[in-house]
Amino acid sequence: MIVSWIRNSASPSVKSLFDLVDNAYEVWNELRGRLARQNRPRIFQLKRALANLSQGNDLVNIYDWKLKLIWDELALHYHSPLFPLILKNMEDVNLLEEKG
Repeated sequence: MIVSWIRNSASPSVKSLFDLVDNAYEVWNELRGRLARQNRPRIFQLKRALANLSQGNDLVNIYDWKLKLIWDELALHYHSPLFPLILKNMEDVNLLEEKG
């Protein structure tokens, strides 16, 4: 029942992912893996933005507001149930880069 609901509500590009799965557990694992891979570049962008952020000519409250925006979005990713999987994927990529 859940699988058919997901198939019927998913976009055509996502719907094809579930053609070979039979239960909700497999659907969840497939979605979780795909979403984790998609979030990894955004986490990198946020960390880079945080590292490169400077007050410049901004008032302290404007700088603080920009800092908080980045931190808040980054916190959403870290508190996501997908974060352990994202972290594992990032570690795997780092290992591949070190071996390469």
